Amino acid sequence: MGSPMSPELHQHRQMAESFGADPERYDRSRSRYPDAMVERTVAASPGLDVLDVGCGTRIAAR
Repeated sequence: MGSPMSPELHQHRQMAESFGADPERYDRSRSRYPDAMVERTVAASPGLDVLDVGCGTRIAAR
């Protein structure tokens, strides 16, 4: 039998699962990426096709 989860692991799991509990609240409180960072990322990209894996609230998809 495996050992029970430590309190710390339990807290980490609760936090991870909380992101889907109230997505609107998460979206409102999540800071946006600076325009300069987005522009530098796009300028360094080899083309127009992008795959955003685990995009969540789609902040980076803009």
